[in-house]
This record gives sequence, structure tokens and C-alpha cells, in this order.
Amino acid sequence: MRTTFRNALLLVVSGGPFLCGAAAPSWAGSPDTESPETGDQSLESFQDDMLDLAFQISSALPLQPHVKTRCRYQESAVATCLELHQPERAHQYANKIVNWRRGSAYADIAYYYARNDDLEQAEVFLKKAHEYASSMKIALGKDEDGEQPWRRGRILVKIARTYAWLGDGKKAAEYAAGAEQADTQELEVAAALKLDSEAFDAQVVAIDKVLERGGFDEIRPVLAACVELYDRFYEDADKRA
Repeated sequence: MRTTFRNALLLVVSGGPFLCGAAAPSWAGSPDTESPETGDQSLESFQDDMLDLAFQISSALPLQPHVKTRCRYQESAVATCLELHQPERAHQYANKIVNWRRGSAYADIAYYYARNDDLEQAEVFLKKAHEYASSMKIALGKDEDGEQPWRRGRILVKIARTYAWLGDGKKAAEYAAGAEQADTQELEVAAALKLDSEAFDAQVVAIDKVLERGGFDEIRPVLAACVELYDRFYEDADKRA
């Protein structure tokens, strides 16, 4: 439902079709493409209105009993802002999310800035995401919303993704340690986007081994990485094949 909401919002705001589902966001494209400025880009007035309206509608849902749906939709609005190169607006929206998805949104904003070479702002939001994850009170196997603590793990994996993109493998491994395999997809995708040509063959061998032995939770992240590798090395016929 979250993906459907974000896709519908992006379709209306952008005024055109787009790919749904597993495709990487437009701001997370090939490292070879020119990065946009990291301030909010100019939008058409109707786009401004639709973004604000979408967030207002999401925020109008009562916290009880709809806190999870409300925050999920709010996070989708944050993701749409990043698709449209609106990181400052995304920050404003993220601050109004009341559950763990605020930390998740901060981590997404950190990744946006890292992908666009604004390392100062990336560090600011990595710190915000880390502090939020650290503040989540875990008791009796549940967090402050009565949910399982994997939600904190989801934030930490997103932090790891940014460090992986920045080339800090040590910190990436620290934050990803203990994460559930199903949560590592974005980390695998970030690694694939940074992979250089010399490491390609070794990566494909590693992927093949996972496909041979893995269950669904193991296979899904590496298949997502395969999609990115296919796009990244498409011009090389041997690698593409």
C-alpha cells in the first residue's frame, strides 16, 4: 500500500508515467550522471500544492487507531519529495512523523545528500537517524509503538547503506550487523551502484552462490542488486549478458 500511495502521488505531481516497485529512485541513478543541486529544486505551482495536500491528507488521519497508516503515508510523501529533489521539504515533513518512520526518513534524506555529494548535510542526517534509532526504547521485545525491534534495525540498515555509498565499509558493517536478511536489499543496491568494473566478476560469482543456496529473504536483495548491475554495465555487452 505504501508503494501504491507513493507511486500515485508521484504520478500526479510529475504529470507523467514512471516505473513502479523495485526501481531505484531517480535521484539514486548511475554515479556517472550529473548530480542535481542539493537545495530544493523549483517546481510548478501545482506540484507544490499537490505535495502539501498529500502530506496534509496523510497527517489528517487520527493517531488512534491509524498511527501506522498515517506514518506510512507521511513517509511516502517524504520519499516523493526526494524523487522531486526537495530534500528541505522532505526534512520538514519527516519532523512531523511520530513513529519509527521518522528515523527511516532521516536516513533516506542522508542517502539523498550523500548521492548528491553534499557530505556535510549527509552527516547531519546520519546523526539524526542514528540518534532517533538509539532513542527507541526496547522493552520485552517491543519498541515504543508496541512493534518488534526490527524497525530500529531497518533504520540502521539505511544508515549502513549511506556509509557503504561513502566508501566507509567499516561503519557500514557495524550498522548492518545483526540486521535481518530481508532488510538488506537497499544496502545491496547501494553496493551495486558503487561497484567498479574490476570487481564485477567477483560480485556476480557471489550473487550466483546466494541464488544457489539462499531462501527468499536472501535471494530478494541480490536480485535487486542484479537489476542495478544490469543498468550500470548495460553498455558492456559481455557484462550485460
